[in-house]
Amino acid sequence: TGIRFEDDWEDHISLVDRIRLNKMKKRVMKEVDVVTTLQNIARNVEEYKPKEGLVEGNTVFYFL
Repeated sequence: TGIRFEDDWEDHISLVDRIRLNKMKKRVMKEVDVVTTLQNIARNVEEYKPKEGLVEGNTVFYFL
């Protein structure tokens, strides 16, 4: 029997490859989370530009 089109292709790869694939997926998701977090921090720092009286150098730490 051949692989039917509607089959989930992941069902047809070996267990070793499936484990490797899952580890890669998790690693990619972690990297995406880190990038998203950094983007959010950068956005927050942009939005909360220091108002008068705040020292600019401390702003980043203040909002983390």
